[in-house]
Amino acid sequence: MRHIAAALLPFFEDGNAGSPALQHIAVAICAHLLQHHGDRSAGACSAAVGLSVWQEKAAKDFMIDNLGEDFPIAAAASAAGLATREFVDGFKSVTGQTPSQWLMRHRIGRAKQYLAERILPISEIATRCGFTNEEHFVRVFRRIVGATQSGRRSFH
Repeated sequence: MRHIAAALLPFFEDGNAGSPALQHIAVAICAHLLQHHGDRSAGACSAAVGLSVWQEKAAKDFMIDNLGEDFPIAAAASAAGLATREFVDGFKSVTGQTPSQWLMRHRIGRAKQYLAERILPISEIATRCGFTNEEHFVRVFRRIVGATQSGRRSFH
């Protein structure tokens, strides 16, 4: 580690500390340190470390691409190359939310965008965002947002 640090010192002296190359090197060093010197009390495949960047991205991309569909969380886990339990634990450790919570908040965020555009009817927004029907959408929207979207007469 001392030799690696000495080799990287010129990056810092030249003011390139934020360079993409140095960021990739830092991630590789951290991954190495975690893998070889991390807390092993929870086992070698501990989800306490969370997901890798690519696993998190693959899972989120899968969920976003299938936003309007009802799919099992196991499918998102598969996109990340993990077993369901390992995925759920790792996802929560990285995002602070379970995959289902994250997905629901993403669906509500997308619905807010559609509502702001004032083009689509509520029933179409509900379908596009993966809710079973308009009533389900309104109920979840009210619970998460805490209020109805102002100006939309379809919200009772």
